[in-house]
Amino acid sequence: METKSNFIIYLVAMLLLSNLIFAQNAAINEDGSDAHPSAALDVSSSDKGFLAPRMTADEIASIDNPANGLMVFNTSDNKFYAYILSEDVWKEIGFVSEPTVLPSCLDWLNAGYTDDGVYTIDPDGSGGEDSFDCYCDMTTDGGGWTLVAYAGAITTNKAITTGQSNGYWLPLLYNWGTYDLNALSNNNAFSRFDLVKSLASSTDEFMVKSASFPDNIVIFPVLHVDWFGRDPSEGHFSITDANNDLPYMKLSNTGNGGIVTRTSNTCWNYIGSNSGGYPGINWNVGNGDENCDNCGRSFSTALNHRSILYWESGDASYQSNQWFHASPMTLTDSTDPDNNLQNTAFYWR
Repeated sequence: METKSNFIIYLVAMLLLSNLIFAQNAAINEDGSDAHPSAALDVSSSDKGFLAPRMTADEIASIDNPANGLMVFNTSDNKFYAYILSEDVWKEIGFVSEPTVLPSCLDWLNAGYTDDGVYTIDPDGSGGEDSFDCYCDMTTDGGGWTLVAYAGAITTNKAITTGQSNGYWLPLLYNWGTYDLNALSNNNAFSRFDLVKSLASSTDEFMVKSASFPDNIVIFPVLHVDWFGRDPSEGHFSITDANNDLPYMKLSNTGNGGIVTRTSNTCWNYIGSNSGGYPGINWNVGNGDENCDNCGRSFSTALNHRSILYWESGDASYQSNQWFHASPMTLTDSTDPDNNLQNTAFYWR
């Protein structure tokens, strides 16, 4: 009787095996479900995994005539490999992980991330300052812009707002405040180009955008990294030498699609008129600024006849509650000499 039972078991096993051998696909599971039509072998389990052949690097190398696509797990370096017949080589099967921190917004952009928003950066790398979250503009003029300063609300006066004295309060030019990635929504002022200065070079660019005039964009090269954060007595930008021409400048009053570029055949200056009272940038003017209140110039005329962006470098009288004099970034003539522009963001790329 026992021999007959063994024979029946053997016969059933052979039938099942032949089923697997001649089936177009097979399923290995615990619920008896059919294999997916697209799979030659469909393995499923809620508490077990697939275990590939494991062998040392020498054992893998000794496999005779490996098939194209043959997969093994190398116990010498704990990595998966597949054999590529056309190259006669075992190639590591890489597992791409999402980056969690990169040096700058431009690095995030180059890694394929194109949405405006918050990213984690570490400009000076491991061993330096801690990484931090920052806001990245990934769309304007190609994207990759790191927010580095924000001229937000002024509390009482600039010195109190920034916690600085002796002229260390100009956005972008000096370092003060705590980096705030939500500054664009909460209007909190800060200026921290120093956080990315270790990466900056003369080929980099700054971009200025104002939420008050969202279509107006000013982009200019960094040129002199050492000018930023220096003692005000050494001058804002180039107070003592106003003839430091910018090789180019980009400007738009119609948003990202309307950016125009002027090159060195016109005069782009870091300026310092009124004994340094208004450091800034000219579009097409010579030495000094050419601010003109209530002149009624058009945008195209203003491009050639006024300073595009310049700061109030003092903190006395009406200067104390102004980041800027008149109305730069409106790209037209100011309507009032006491006009103050806030809500202005500075980016670096």
